[in-house]
Amino acid sequence: MYGSTLLSAGDTLSSAFENTSYKSQLRYYTFQRSYDELLEDSAGDFTIQNDYKKLSNAIGGYFGFETGSFYHLSIGSTFYTSQPVFHNPLSESGLQLLKDDQNGYSVLGEAFVKWKYGQTILKIGRQLLSDYQFLSDNDIRMTPYSYEAAIFENRDYKNITLRAAAVSGVKTLVSTKYIDFVNASKDILREKTIERNPIRGDYNPAYYDGNGNYTGPKKNLYLLSAVYNDKQSDLEFWNYYVADFVNFLYITGSYGFQTGSFSNTLGIQFIKQDDVGEHVAGSIDTYTYGAKFTSVYDPFTFTYAFNKTKYDENSLDGGTVIDMWGANQIYCSLMYNGGDQGGTVSNVISIEYDFLSYDLSILLNAGKFDLPNKLTDLFADQDNHEYNLIIKYIPTWNKHLQFKIETAYINFDTDYDFRAYEDLHGFNFLHAYDDITDLRFIVNYTF
Repeated sequence: MYGSTLLSAGDTLSSAFENTSYKSQLRYYTFQRSYDELLEDSAGDFTIQNDYKKLSNAIGGYFGFETGSFYHLSIGSTFYTSQPVFHNPLSESGLQLLKDDQNGYSVLGEAFVKWKYGQTILKIGRQLLSDYQFLSDNDIRMTPYSYEAAIFENRDYKNITLRAAAVSGVKTLVSTKYIDFVNASKDILREKTIERNPIRGDYNPAYYDGNGNYTGPKKNLYLLSAVYNDKQSDLEFWNYYVADFVNFLYITGSYGFQTGSFSNTLGIQFIKQDDVGEHVAGSIDTYTYGAKFTSVYDPFTFTYAFNKTKYDENSLDGGTVIDMWGANQIYCSLMYNGGDQGGTVSNVISIEYDFLSYDLSILLNAGKFDLPNKLTDLFADQDNHEYNLIIKYIPTWNKHLQFKIETAYINFDTDYDFRAYEDLHGFNFLHAYDDITDLRFIVNYTF
């Protein structure tokens, strides 16, 4: 009789499997990028000499499940794949829809055990971290970021969510392996120009190979967070800590208010990063702050955002913010620019309009990104303007179907004296573009 009482709440294996939920999506994605590169000619002038194009076409998606509860326990798993389709020239690879050789890949992105009791969740294994700010799905290509982690969440206190996590690895966009958080930051640890190392300050060069790649011990990430939400405001504190690498503080908040028929939101954010312990990536001492104002007059939305990132030649990559572990949360982040490069001052205006009778929404972004560009700036780069057009269509006759067209045009300042920079510093400029154009077409069918 005691046993039957324990099982009376439906905690049986059969009921757990009967209550299994499933998720799946089929995705087609075509992505083309073209750009003009400025190169130095025999006379020492920088002119457009290379007109590049990259192209990838992929089809894939995911299939996953999570069982119902058995004594508050459930298990889940999700399989992801991306495979080439149509035209994929090897010479035009590198857009991260497919591997660098334009071949497909598959990966077990989720495989977890979850315990849920009341307002408390403990989850261990491979999983998405959709609500973890800088650790996030970042689902901008064919497969999202996922993580090997143990997470704890509690919502017993009204309007408050507490989180803690220990994360041993991250799977980035086209990767099938989970890597630690120093190696996941390799894009800013590696040399980007001839004879220029972005790592600054005191660090152990034995941790790096001859190509500037980190080869030292693996490092886990530990996270603590407290989030307050009510109908009008929110306030979030996040701390990400990677031993011997970086301590990453993120504070953000917003307040909503009404002005006549306009629904307004004012947001602020602050990011601070510092090296810790053995500082395996050298000196890290940077910050970003920003503000964002959004006003909605249905079906019209207007947004203005501002960010400023510290410039510090004694810090990693001139003060660049490390945000390689998921989606960039900086307000001024667009399709190409992140607003995270050391010394960047960003201003972005966005206008969105929902054509409800046509099941269509159109978003326009215009951003101005001013970067350090004095001749004496070691980490100088080109100022640029970015313009995005994003069109989404979800037909009323099938809400599972979504079409997206995303375009970006980035216009770079070509008036910089590249030759004088080379003569002063003794090595080539970081990179030099005249313009970049992106075109993406995405179809999602979610079952």
